[in-house]
Amino acid sequence: MMALVTEPPSQHQRRIAALSIGLSLLIFLALAPFADIPFGHSRLYLPVYESSLVMCDLLTCVFLFGQFALTRSTGVLILAGGYLFSAAMALLHELSFPGLFARAGLLWAGGQTTAWLYFLWHLGFPLAVMGFALTAERPLRAASAAATRWHAAAAVVGALAAAALVLLVSTAGVHLLPKLMHGNQDRPAKYAVAWVTWLTILAALPVLWRRVHFSGLHLWMMVVTVAWACDLAQAAVFNAGRFSFGWYAGRAFGLVAACVLLAVMILENGRLYRRLAEAHAAESEQRRLAEQRSAELNRLTQALEARVGAHTEELLSANESLRRARDELRAAATLGSAARESERARLARELHDELGQALVMLKYKLAELETYCRERGTPMADEAHGMLALIDQTIASARRVAADLRPAVLDVLGLAAAAQWLVDGIRQLHSIEVRLRIEPPQLQVGEPGATVVFRVLQEALTNVVRHAQATQVDIEMIESERGLTLRIHDDGRGFDTGLPRRADALGLLGMRERALMVGGTLEIRSVPGGGTTVTLSIPCTAPGNSPAT
Repeated sequence: MMALVTEPPSQHQRRIAALSIGLSLLIFLALAPFADIPFGHSRLYLPVYESSLVMCDLLTCVFLFGQFALTRSTGVLILAGGYLFSAAMALLHELSFPGLFARAGLLWAGGQTTAWLYFLWHLGFPLAVMGFALTAERPLRAASAAATRWHAAAAVVGALAAAALVLLVSTAGVHLLPKLMHGNQDRPAKYAVAWVTWLTILAALPVLWRRVHFSGLHLWMMVVTVAWACDLAQAAVFNAGRFSFGWYAGRAFGLVAACVLLAVMILENGRLYRRLAEAHAAESEQRRLAEQRSAELNRLTQALEARVGAHTEELLSANESLRRARDELRAAATLGSAARESERARLARELHDELGQALVMLKYKLAELETYCRERGTPMADEAHGMLALIDQTIASARRVAADLRPAVLDVLGLAAAAQWLVDGIRQLHSIEVRLRIEPPQLQVGEPGATVVFRVLQEALTNVVRHAQATQVDIEMIESERGLTLRIHDDGRGFDTGLPRRADALGLLGMRERALMVGGTLEIRSVPGGGTTVTLSIPCTAPGNSPAT
């Protein structure tokens, strides 16, 4: 119902209002010629009429105070006070009417009291309507709930005080006012007061119409004002006294004027309740559909969860199988690496011990043969000398092959000495500056950690010699509480680590596998043109990674 106050009227509302105004004017014009015809006196008509008027005005007042609580509109507050004033005046008019409850009327009424109450009543209500029209767009400055209640209470007190003041003027001060009635007949002064009152009512129409924010309430108040003007015209302007046809017809228009806004508000309230019921039904239907879809979704979710659970179990089982297979492969690789290292060591010992001793004995025998031949001057001396040189080359080759298979210095002197031996070999054979830093200098690492570190260092230096085109290599071998870290950095041409690995590039893969054998990690960082850094980290808890004894 708040839309009645804040929103412009619809075309349907405008048509109904125009039809109501037109019908009221047609009825008024049709009845106006008969306004001064005397009519029978009815003692029940006025009490029923004005009691109905009081009830309609009070109900409308309650509705308007409710709208004021929502909109905080000053105009709505004034209009609510106007309807309360009208209800109070209708009650006072009824109580003061002569011959109704007392011969001269109640409330110390005189012969002119009822007439003045009627005109001041019909003059005060259009003033409230104009006050509404002029202040409808003006909200209250203080919009709190407490301020709203205080303003509503002030409006109630103001309306009742205005009615009391009108009663006081019409009773105690009636002798100061012109006499309007002579019994039940009108005096001439009454027509002047009636015309002033009627023109005041008609002046409210353009005030209502010429509003910037013309709402539905403005429209229906125009209908009320037209009916109110017809009431006064029939009952006071065109008739000659009480209980004439116009006197009764005017009060019928007055009852219509009191019922118009109430009926509109009741219908609007019913329309809103109907829309609320439809919205509730739509919401219930949507909720039912949502619950149905939710149940379907829950069913699908449960089915999906079951399938996901089954696939998850299968995946976990496959992952477990894969992990076991990977562990088995790693164990097999570890055993294979250990077997290879053992076989390398055995071959290196055989080359060093058996073949080396045999070559040395052969060298001694050839040296004796050369000496014998030279003493006798035979040509075989030169042949024996050439054979000695060949045996020396064979011994050097055997020692080099044995060292490549398994350097004896690694088993005899440890990892630090083996690393220094490897670096010295690179320096002698290639024009590369190699710097080695070992912390602590007397580093001792047990097996298989020592072999893993040595082989990674050996493979990394081999890659530097073959591919890096480097001029300088920095090697750090540092032991800490977390384990052993080997870092090899060269200033060579580098490579793109994101490119696919060549099928024959097994060196990096071998280094990674060796690192995994002892629970370590291998990290390779390289930038084209910016060198390469290989970092091997072996935890201190790696199998066999304990100081050698």
